[in-house]
Amino acid sequence: MVQSSASERLPRKQATHIRFTREESNQIEEDAISTGKSIPTLLKESYFSTPRPLPLFARADLDKLSGDLGRIGNHLNQIARQLNSGIREGFVDELAVIQKSFVDLWVFLSSKYCRCNLKSERR
Repeated sequence: MVQSSASERLPRKQATHIRFTREESNQIEEDAISTGKSIPTLLKESYFSTPRPLPLFARADLDKLSGDLGRIGNHLNQIARQLNSGIREGFVDELAVIQKSFVDLWVFLSSKYCRCNLKSERR
């Protein structure tokens, strides 16, 4: 059995309600019986025994990323309209902006979120 910490011995005043499917309920009830632990104890041990789940991106970074991707989409849409209207040239500037936007996004994302060694990849 997991040893109780001081925080587990403190009175708990917060409660929550969880809905299970019949199969989930049967499984957790069987596990509670076989381990001799209560369902809340099983759930708490399961959740708190792993690192806390964190979002992939911070909210501010997600907003920036969304805006940057929106601008890239606008440039691609301008190019598509020109191609669909029969104009086959004159959108090199938009392509350059899109390419720079992708490079900027790559630098931003890799500097904050990539766990790889970028120096070895840039040969």
